Amino acid sequence: MTEHLSHDPETSADEETGEIAETEPEEDILYSAEVYRTENGCVLRVTDWQDGTVQTYPVARRMVDKLPFYLSMLKSKLG
Repeated sequence: MTEHLSHDPETSADEETGEIAETEPEEDILYSAEVYRTENGCVLRVTDWQDGTVQTYPVARRMVDKLPFYLSMLKSKLG
């Protein structure tokens, strides 16, 4: 499933006044990914911030359980 979205500036609250202010992130996010649990299992949601699309994929729980291992491997390759 693919959906289009618009990128809104981030918001933050001033600690003293509680007023909400819009802030632009210091870095441009190109892609983001989230894994979340649903009634039917797990879902991977990948957001492409460059073209404003979101894709979702069902993911087996056993693959989600392996994510820390794969992230550790990636970290060691990049570090």
